[in-house]
Amino acid sequence: AMANETMNLMMQMTFYNDYLVTILFDSWDVTSVGAYIFSCIATFVASFVWEAMRQRGATIDALIEGVLGVDQGLEMESVNYSPLEESKSQNSFLTTLPARCLRTMLHIVQFSLAYLLMLISMTFNAGLFLCIILGSGAAFFVFGATPDPCERRAHKTHRGSTGCH
Repeated sequence: AMANETMNLMMQMTFYNDYLVTILFDSWDVTSVGAYIFSCIATFVASFVWEAMRQRGATIDALIEGVLGVDQGLEMESVNYSPLEESKSQNSFLTTLPARCLRTMLHIVQFSLAYLLMLISMTFNAGLFLCIILGSGAAFFVFGATPDPCERRAHKTHRGSTGCH
């Protein structure tokens, strides 16, 4: 009897394709095709959001700057451009408490999404795994296939020409 109980507690270690799956929590026990489709969509969206946040970090920083009214002082003349001056400006932005708190919260969200997606992939459910890959791929296509305009900010002579504000 003990051998049977042990076998029931073993985790799935090979990919399978079935709508019967427990995702992350005992309460997220999928027992119908409709719930499985919803779970796949939710997984796709989570993966898309994670990859979008990863690809557009500089744009998110520029939005934080705009919302909080923090002046990075990055309007540089191309003749007077100095990486040291840019570094000082960015450090002054990053040391403002509200901006640091907001960036920290976003980092926690991104980090949590990454680990939750990893745990979902460890269910070895082929459909959920495919949704993680497709969500990340779709977000990369939308946000990562072209350079982030804010990443090129230091190479522009005027702040407004980067499209960050």
